[in-house]
Amino acid sequence: MLHGVIVGPEAGAKIAVVCGIAGWVGLDISGGSEVIQAMVAALAHRGPDDRGWWVGERASLGMARLSIIDIVGGHQPMAARRWKVVFNGELYNFGELREELAGEGVSFATSSDTEVVAQALDVWGAAAFARFDGMYAVAGYNLDERCLLVGRDRFGEKPLHLFQRDGGIAFASELHAFVPLGPMPPPDRQAVLRYLAMGYVPGPDSIPEGVTKLAPGHHGRFADGHLTVERTNFRDVEIDLGGLRFQGDPPASAKRPASAKRPGTPATGAVDELDRRLRLAVESRLVADVDVGVLLSGGIDSSLVAAHAAAHRPGIQTFSVAIDDPRRDESAHARHVAQVLGTTHHEITVGVDDALAVVNDLVNVYDEPFADASAIPTLLLCRFVAGHVKVALAGDGGDELFSGYGRYRELRQPARVARRFRWARAGLKVLAGSLVWSWWARPHSRLRSIDRALSAPDQRWAEVSAAIPPVLLRRLGASAGEAAAALAPVMELVGDHLRGSPGQWPEAVDAELYLPDDLLVKVDRASMSCGLEVRVPFLAPVVASWAMQPEVRRLGQPGAKTLPRELARRYFGTALADRPKQGFSVPLPSWLRGPLRPMVDGIEDGWLVDQGIFDPRAVRNLRRALDRRFDPAAGPLWTIACFEAWIKARDQAR
Repeated sequence: MLHGVIVGPEAGAKIAVVCGIAGWVGLDISGGSEVIQAMVAALAHRGPDDRGWWVGERASLGMARLSIIDIVGGHQPMAARRWKVVFNGELYNFGELREELAGEGVSFATSSDTEVVAQALDVWGAAAFARFDGMYAVAGYNLDERCLLVGRDRFGEKPLHLFQRDGGIAFASELHAFVPLGPMPPPDRQAVLRYLAMGYVPGPDSIPEGVTKLAPGHHGRFADGHLTVERTNFRDVEIDLGGLRFQGDPPASAKRPASAKRPGTPATGAVDELDRRLRLAVESRLVADVDVGVLLSGGIDSSLVAAHAAAHRPGIQTFSVAIDDPRRDESAHARHVAQVLGTTHHEITVGVDDALAVVNDLVNVYDEPFADASAIPTLLLCRFVAGHVKVALAGDGGDELFSGYGRYRELRQPARVARRFRWARAGLKVLAGSLVWSWWARPHSRLRSIDRALSAPDQRWAEVSAAIPPVLLRRLGASAGEAAAALAPVMELVGDHLRGSPGQWPEAVDAELYLPDDLLVKVDRASMSCGLEVRVPFLAPVVASWAMQPEVRRLGQPGAKTLPRELARRYFGTALADRPKQGFSVPLPSWLRGPLRPMVDGIEDGWLVDQGIFDPRAVRNLRRALDRRFDPAAGPLWTIACFEAWIKARDQAR
């Protein structure tokens, strides 16, 4: 076995910022060099430009890299005195940290942010994670103490799975990188039930037994066979913006006179503050040694990101996707924004034939079952964008930070109906819930509203946010007790936010659950599967820390996204600012009744039925309901079909 030796591509090869990491500590691995190379090879799509690995005594680190910053000087694993470090992502404040470390006597051999990470761990230990502004998953091995430090960014933009076994621990950016270590454990039954309820696997669980995700905003230490995980106490990036000078101004064609203050709009100062902070976040995320573009949906958040990016880099490339369904297509709005900003705009159209071409790829791209159907156009868009740029900015996070989903209004309404009919609440709830999922009860009736109005706030959240709502899980045959036990950690999280932040509890739940485990997973896996890095300015500390302050959260009505809308009014006028939120979706019901029908045919004979989770007749009846034009059946059927496709692919790969 090699000890303390860097192996991999020779110096002078094309080097890159890491985008996939893997390794282990405390495991006796026969043929360690071959095993770590195989783990890294499984992540090659995340970093096609370079590979590197280090093998020591019962420890190994590996990486696959994508060229973004310091293309020649940032080869990994990176050494810093007693540390070996691999790093997935970007550190946007590495310049400031570099100066701080230099002031403490540290000298640097490269201009890479990875060396800053390694030296920061050497000087500050686990406290270094609190200083990082970026999207990252970091693993560092201390040669003297024989311990592993791992850390993940505040919102979970970059993934990190942990697999404890045989008294040691392995880590990887994606699950299939664990396969070279031996057979993967079977699916965890409770994780399966959580997936069925949510449409994704909520952290910290992963779908295989014994594998977890390091929670966003946490760091862990593994030593002497034990893992301890703590929440990172981030140093909020608070910047005096009063004298800050930004490079460039919005294009003249994008400027609009500020509208007169209307009733219910926030003070001008708050809108100005968002403008300044978002511009700073965008500019920091434009730093790269390669071309950078913007994913432009035509909505408010991505349009604001594009406005600041175009101000800093006139003519920057923007990219949008057109859905071959007028009810869901926002491409015309994206084209208008691009024209106003003067960007170099590109567009791709997605129809059912395109969906058919990639639907089988989803299982490999999302190595856990994943039922967000917008992953289809996201994957197609990322493949298109990767042909033009290596880095793209996106508008994710704005809805969670600034209350942008219409469901927030419903979730924060008092349960007046529940109080009025308290005496008959239980019976009415059972009746309404049952009728909602009867195919002959039209989904546009008031039954759905009555059902939710009769629910307690946490139950209402479960019904509004679920991929398969609780009442339907039971009707499909899932044991009520087993499903409730599986969802207990999720409902405990909801309850904590209900008590701790009653004014903005749905937004707080989404920021901790839906954002990292659905939205950011969707974008990370789709983009990294084709060697594209996506950066999210709204999640920069300079924006997010300010936006989460109670006085800022109180501005505007639930679901209104008041501050970003008012800022959009300045740049683009009322056409964009007053347009209702449309969302990024596909015509799933018609697709499943048509060309994607093979996805749901035969699911009543699948793993979920075989394991006794679902009743085959109930699954068959749900499929028949879709045939009878009961469109609400499409989402649950897709959730089941995605799991069955995943389990089939897993079995075939054995």
